Amino acid sequence: MSREMICRAWNKKTNSYVKEGDLVLDLRSGNICAGDLSHSESTIDVTNSVVLEHPIGREDEEGDRIFENDVLQVVLDHYPLGYYQEVEYVGVVKYDLDLCSYYLDLIKPPVIGGETIPDEIDGIKITREDSEDFESSFYFGEGILSADMKVLGNIHDNPELTRKGSDK
Repeated sequence: MSREMICRAWNKKTNSYVKEGDLVLDLRSGNICAGDLSHSESTIDVTNSVVLEHPIGREDEEGDRIFENDVLQVVLDHYPLGYYQEVEYVGVVKYDLDLCSYYLDLIKPPVIGGETIPDEIDGIKITREDSEDFESSFYFGEGILSADMKVLGNIHDNPELTRKGSDK
C-alpha cells in the first residue's frame, strides 16, 4: 500500500514557491536535490535553500489544502450561558513536536462576536471571558470542520498578515 507524499517548498533564495517536479528527495542521503537523480552530475543539493511545508491533512471551506506556515482563520460557535457567540482565531499553522499536533500560533487575541451576555442574570453577576485571557496558541480538535476554517494566505507571500494585531 502506498500513499502520496505531499509538501510544498519555499525557495529562500528566489522568495517563491518551487513548482511541482523541480525537487527530488534523495532517500540515500536525506538531502533535497534539484535536477535529475539518474544523472548525479546534473543535480545540486538545495537542502539549505528550501523550507518544506507539510499539509495538515485538512482542507478549508474552499477545499484548499492547509499547509504549515499558512495564515488561517478559524471561526467557532461558542455558547456561554446559552448565548450564541462566535470566536474568531487567526494565526500561523505550526507543528508541535512534543504533542505531535498542528496548532495556530495566534497573531492576535481571539475576537468574540454575537449575542451580548448581560452583566447579571437572575441577580447573579456574570464573569465574562476576556479575549486577552486566551492562550497564545489554538490546537486543532476533531470537532473543527472545514467550514470553520479559511486560509487567508501564508507567511511568505503575505507577511503583512503576520503582524501582531493586524486585521485580515
